[in-house]
Amino acid sequence: MRAKIHKKAEQHSLAKFIALLSIGIALSLGIIIIHLTLAKATIVITASKTPLSANEEITLAVAESPVQTEMSKNPSPLDDLRNEVLGRIGDTVSPSFNKPPLTATVKTLPLTIENTITPEGEGQKIPSKASGMVTIVNELPFDQQLVASTRLLTPDNVLFRLRDRVVVLAHGKIAVEVEADKKGEEGNINPTTFIIPGLSAERQKKVYAISEKPFTGGAQIITTLSEADFKRAEQEAIDLLKEKALETLNKEGAAVSPKQLALSDVKTTTNDTVGEEKGKLTLTLSANAHAVIIDSKALLEETKLTLSNKATPPFRILSYNEESFSYEITALNKSEHTVTIMTYLEGFKSLGSKTEALDDESNEIVDKRALIGLTAEEIQAELLQNDAIQKVQVTFSPFWVTRAPRIADKIAVIIEN
Repeated sequence: MRAKIHKKAEQHSLAKFIALLSIGIALSLGIIIIHLTLAKATIVITASKTPLSANEEITLAVAESPVQTEMSKNPSPLDDLRNEVLGRIGDTVSPSFNKPPLTATVKTLPLTIENTITPEGEGQKIPSKASGMVTIVNELPFDQQLVASTRLLTPDNVLFRLRDRVVVLAHGKIAVEVEADKKGEEGNINPTTFIIPGLSAERQKKVYAISEKPFTGGAQIITTLSEADFKRAEQEAIDLLKEKALETLNKEGAAVSPKQLALSDVKTTTNDTVGEEKGKLTLTLSANAHAVIIDSKALLEETKLTLSNKATPPFRILSYNEESFSYEITALNKSEHTVTIMTYLEGFKSLGSKTEALDDESNEIVDKRALIGLTAEEIQAELLQNDAIQKVQVTFSPFWVTRAPRIADKIAVIIEN
C-alpha cells in the first residue's frame, strides 16, 4: 500500500515538473518571440557633403534657320560682320531641369594688327634720336603756325624738332610728335616744359609745349633676331587683335568675354628675318575674330546634367555652385560649321535622403546584415569608416535591447543631409 502511494507521489511530481518545464519553455519562447517582434534599431546617418566638378566638351552644329536675338535685331554697321546661328537640343534631357534649347550666334570680324617689339638678348648699343609726344599750347587770340623742324628747347638745353608742320588754333592745344636734334641718350628726358626759341621772347610766354611722358629711343640695342622673338611678337599681336575685337564687338552691344572669342585664318607677315641684326622687330597679323554668343542659361543646364550623372546611386546632387560655372570656346570649324565649347561647373554630392527602413538593394552604403547583433558603439565604428558618412546615431527599443536585432528588416536606416 505504501509502495503504491509512493509511486503515485513520484508520478505526480514528474507531471508537475513536466508541466512547469513546459510553462518555462513556453515563457522562454514567448519572451524570445516578443523580443524578436518588439526589438528594433533606428540608425540615423548624417551624410558628408562631397565636392565634385564636371568638365564637358560640347559641339554645336550650325542651325538651318536663324533665331532672332537682340544682336540680330540690331545688326552691326560693320560691312564684313556676318551672323550664323548655331544650335543643338540634347537628345536626353533630365525632366528635373526644364532645359531650354541650347543656341549660339557667331559674329565674325576681320581685323589686322601691327606689332613692334624690342628683341631680347644682349646686343650692341648704337646712338639714335630719342622721340616723344608733346602738347603745344597756344594762349594767343589767333592761330599759331609752326613749320616742320621747328625747334623746341628744354630747360636743360636739350633740343628737339617738330616732325610735321602744325597749326595751333587760338586758345587751343594740339598733340604732336617731336624728335631729338642729335643722337644720344641725352634725348631720353623726363616730362618737362619746352620753349620755342624761334618765336619772339614775348610770344614764347604764350606759345609753348608740355610733355607728360618720358622720351625714349636715345640709344638702340642692335640684337640678332631669334625664333623666340618672332613667337613673342606674334603672341603679342594675337593678344592685341583680341583686345581690339572685344572692344569693337562690345561697342556693338555683343557683351563678349575673352573666353567667348575664337580666331581663324591667322596670318602673319614681316620684312624681318631670323638671324638679322636689328633694334626692332615688326610684324603684321590678320585674322577673323569670331565672337560666340551663347544662351548661358541653357549651357548651364547642360553642364548640370553632366554633373548630376556623376552622382550615381546611392548618391545624389546636393547643390550646384553656379558661381563656379564658366565656359570657353576651344575650337571653331568653319568647314564643318561647328563650334566646340568646354564648360566647367562645381557642386556637392551626398547620400540620398530616405526616412523609411532600407533594404540592401535600395541602399548600397549600409549593409544591414553586417550590423546584426552589434552594439551601438560597434555600429558607429563600422559605419564611420565610410567617408560618405559624417555622423551616426543609434537607438534601440524597447529599453532592454542593447544590440541590433537579428532580423535585418527590424533595422531602420535614416539618411539626413
